[in-house]
Amino acid sequence: MFVKIRAIRGQHAGCWRGVGGVGLIQSHTPYSRITTQINLLLAFEEYCTEGGPAGAAFQAIVTPVFSMLYDTELVSEEAFVAWAEEKQLADASERRFLELAKPFMTWLEEAAEESEESESEESESD
Repeated sequence: MFVKIRAIRGQHAGCWRGVGGVGLIQSHTPYSRITTQINLLLAFEEYCTEGGPAGAAFQAIVTPVFSMLYDTELVSEEAFVAWAEEKQLADASERRFLELAKPFMTWLEEAAEESEESESEESESD
């Protein structure tokens, strides 16, 4: 059994949450892969803000949820960065969720910097 999660702005994220924690992404639109991933993040954000007590409980675990989405390759680094950039330009109520995700976004930025440093050291040693 799957429950459809609607993305904000009337768009469909193409995101499906399976019972038992199984997650799948299925695009129903001509959007790019990154746009679909951003819509997944927006749908999660909407659930957290409009999903009642259950949704509110997820606000406390935004960083672990984002880590899981990244580790399982459901959402790419590029999609997280694009989502964060969009949120930085939003009004204060929209930026609140970005603040909840700050530990994850900091980790993601640091991991990208370490990866770049490691790649440059490897190319210098060749």
